[in-house]
This record gives sequence, C-alpha cells and structure tokens, in this order.
Amino acid sequence: VEPSRMMRLLQRVAEAFEQRRDDIGALSDTKRSPVKDDTGGVLIEEGESLIDWLEHHVAEQFDVVHGGFGTKPKQVHAPTVRFVLNRVSVGQTNLLEVATRTLDAIAWGGLYDDVNGGVFRYCSGCDWTAPHVEKLLDINASVLELLLDGWAVLGERRYRDRAVELIRYVLDTFADHDAGGFFSSQYADTDYYSTDAMGRQTLAQPRVDRSIYSDGTAKMAGAFLHATAAFGDS
Repeated sequence: VEPSRMMRLLQRVAEAFEQRRDDIGALSDTKRSPVKDDTGGVLIEEGESLIDWLEHHVAEQFDVVHGGFGTKPKQVHAPTVRFVLNRVSVGQTNLLEVATRTLDAIAWGGLYDDVNGGVFRYCSGCDWTAPHVEKLLDINASVLELLLDGWAVLGERRYRDRAVELIRYVLDTFADHDAGGFFSSQYADTDYYSTDAMGRQTLAQPRVDRSIYSDGTAKMAGAFLHATAAFGDS
C-alpha cells in the first residue's frame, strides 16, 4: 500500500474504532456459527465466541512444565502474552498461571541476560535454555511492554524492577543520545555471552548495529512512554 493511501486507511480505522468502540467490542463476544478450515475441520464451535476460542487455544498451547507456548524454540510471543494479561485483568483467573509462568520464564529464564541486561532473540531449548544471543530492539521493546503490563495486572513488584533494569540496558546500548532514536540490534557473540560477569570484564562487548529504523524506534519510544506513565516519571 502506498504511504498516502495507508495514511488515509489508518485514519479511517482510527475513526471507526473511536466512534464504534462498543460495537467492535461486542462483536468479538458474539456467539457465532461454526468456523471451518480448508479441510472442513471445525476451528470455532457453534455458539463459541472468538474470545472463548482464543482462550481455549492459548491454554491448549501453554507449556505447563516450562512456561511459554509450544515446545521449541521458545520465543516471546508478545501479542499472546498481552492477550492473556488482558483476560486476567478482567477476571479470567483460569489464565493466571499462564500469565505468571510465561512472564517469569521470559524475564528470568535463559532469554534474559542477567549480567549485562537485555533480552536475547529466542531460546533453542524448550526449557528456555540455549539462547540465540543476538539482541533485537523490537523484542526488547515488546518485553518492556509486557513487564509493565505484568506489574499493572499481577501487582508483582519484581516485574517493575526488571522493567527498570531493561530500560537501563536500552539507554546504555540502544539509545542514540546525539541524534535521537534507537539502534536496531546488538550482535550475537557466543564466546562473550558464555563467559561469566568477571570474565566479560576482560572482553569487548558485542558490537551494536547502529542502523536506526522507524518501526523499531517507534516501538521502543512507545514502550518508554508506557513506562513514563506507569512510573509517573518523565
């Protein structure tokens, strides 16, 4: 879609959401006829709302042993986690364990760099081990948003504290303090990240890709605005 047409389209979507928010919300809860896939299999049962189906599907994919969803590789799946947190916030306590164990796995498993801070790309192990140690700006922005949401919904201060740590890492590593914006990634260096905190002091930190892209910068800027509102700190 050309930029000018996309802007008009986004404006119409925003206006529709603003003017018909209740109608759109009600539609998502509407009971409907069965929805079938290409082979005729039933995806959504008759009388089941889209929200009901999503909750069932998320619970079905939840890894009850390690947290997160599916087997491997283990990734953040930010939209799914945000959906779960949203449902918990409106009283769906059946998803509380899914929210807590998944967010804990993301923030305290092998995906998070406890020495330098920051979130790796994904983990090859189903138990959140063997991380692919590249750090991407957009993934770190997504995890920051999740930590802030987790603090708000679950009321656990450890999520706030982890969010503060992540912000420090982003400011130290990704933020362009001269021109503005955020750099896109920090390169993977398995030798560096396999070394403990003392050993890393003798090594050069992995290089940062100083490319700045509008989508990643926008995501991180949005996460920082979220943090400003959550902390009451500009």
